[in-house]
Amino acid sequence: MKTILKVIIRLLIVLVLLIVIPIGTLYFMISDSKDEAPTELYAENITLQGEIDSLFSRFLVNREGAFYLTFSEEELDKLAFAFIRSINSSYYAGCGSDECKYIVSQEIPEEVPLISGKKVHLRHLYTEVGSDRLDVHLTASVPFLKTSLNIGFNFEKENGTYVFMIDNLALGKLNVMSGLGKKIAQPLLSGIGFSEESINQFFEKQNLPLVFSMDDYSIRFEKEALGDVIMKFVNEENKPESKLFREMIAILSSSENDLLDLGFFDLEDESHFGFKIDLNELKTTPEQAELLAAKRSQAAKGFDADSFVTNKTQTFLIGSLASAGSEKITFTNQDFNRIIYSQTNGYSEFKFSMLPGEEPNFRMTGVFVEFSQDAVDFQFVVEINGVEVLIIVSGAVENNEGESELTISLDEEMSIGGINAKSEFLLELLSSLNIAAIGYDSESGEFKINVETFKELMGVGGPETPLEIEKIKAASGGIEVYVQYTDPELASQISQARKDVEELLKTDFVDESQFDTSDSEQAELVQELLDSLNEISETLNDPEAELDSETTDNLIAIVNGLSDENQQILLDQISENANSSDLENLYKLLFGN
Repeated sequence: MKTILKVIIRLLIVLVLLIVIPIGTLYFMISDSKDEAPTELYAENITLQGEIDSLFSRFLVNREGAFYLTFSEEELDKLAFAFIRSINSSYYAGCGSDECKYIVSQEIPEEVPLISGKKVHLRHLYTEVGSDRLDVHLTASVPFLKTSLNIGFNFEKENGTYVFMIDNLALGKLNVMSGLGKKIAQPLLSGIGFSEESINQFFEKQNLPLVFSMDDYSIRFEKEALGDVIMKFVNEENKPESKLFREMIAILSSSENDLLDLGFFDLEDESHFGFKIDLNELKTTPEQAELLAAKRSQAAKGFDADSFVTNKTQTFLIGSLASAGSEKITFTNQDFNRIIYSQTNGYSEFKFSMLPGEEPNFRMTGVFVEFSQDAVDFQFVVEINGVEVLIIVSGAVENNEGESELTISLDEEMSIGGINAKSEFLLELLSSLNIAAIGYDSESGEFKINVETFKELMGVGGPETPLEIEKIKAASGGIEVYVQYTDPELASQISQARKDVEELLKTDFVDESQFDTSDSEQAELVQELLDSLNEISETLNDPEAELDSETTDNLIAIVNGLSDENQQILLDQISENANSSDLENLYKLLFGN
């Protein structure tokens, strides 16, 4: 800012030398005592940080899914005053000195003929904001006259490029961009060192992504550079929320979408200049929001230890009935969703203030997983300034050589709302995750799921489980945990309980009238359950047929897809109709009770 003021003072001195003294006839064109600075706005409590905070406070207002980082004319004038006060703290402080009356005063050097020793004063800086233009006025006093420097910018958009065209550069009423002013423009601008090269060097030094052209007196920058401009307003602290905001801005400013825009916007019947962020393209549809709310509701139910143990024990026995069946326990997507909800205290740990202020404006409201054999989809539901956004990223699942650990490598791209973007944003978000069930390694950007995770989960009923985990595998709908045991007494009880369940499955034991089929999806699942049980019953009753693992896995998947209520009804019917003391004992033994 000080550099700019020095350039302006040089400009005024050169003008006096070039015009006022040798060409007295132009005096009245240069002279301008008009000064409409809104001095009634100037106050001691106006600070640069305060105006930036107010800017972001206005930004938090949700206007039908759009947010505005903008200034009205009054707000720009207060910002200009705050800038001046950051340079000259005595400005408008109530005293009578030059420091109080002027932005800056400078004595003309002795080597300047005729006017050396006199002073140049810069008095007021104010703006006018129109529908598509911005005018900046700087009033001044130079030897022999009062004048003003007026710069007018016309704003245009050209194929992803923003253009500020300087169409007015005037001293008083003399516009050096047209008419008589053009004749003195070159010596005037040369006299103050104003050139395309010097201006662009200044922009580069200030890390501003702007390009100035003398051909048409324009300042241009690309849409992708909008993010860099916005970040100038934000404290560049190396905090997770600052990194998160930086990555979010990078997504918004991509030329591949229309989420971020710069220009003039009519807000509350007044023209504002600045940025508009439109999240409507990202926000969830009503249908998505309903499905995500249902998932969140299911995750929030948490673990019922008794139901969990009963389900895992019964499905463990059913899976082992197949001729080539394995003894395994399946931890479903639903199980993981509930674990994540519980371990994050209902996602309450994931909220950030990405902008100045203490009120969180970025919240995580859901984390859901969907496993397949060699991949997993993560669904992250976030709320940005009250707008719900769904982020989906996939990852490849690989097992280590001993099949004791799964590594999930995330894809480089993610889906955020209706657009695709680089997943760096998500990596910043995940770096703050602390979920024991799915450990995240921020250095490698990978998730890890290992045997130790399931040892803890299988101790839900008590301190120790007699089952030893042999290996883990990703499967459609969850993770399969393969187990083994060495206790002969336990082996005997498992064998007998398996026979009891097998005998039960040969019969038509299910009372379908007890199930709640008011929901069409549940009604369909209940019918699939009956069909699957009927198929298994026919196979078990046929001495020449063999029950394969595909059939038992299908039944287990159906059982795990039932609602909590319907699942409990089925589990109770199995327990009651099997009438097996060994099965009842296994409920206590397998999970450390």
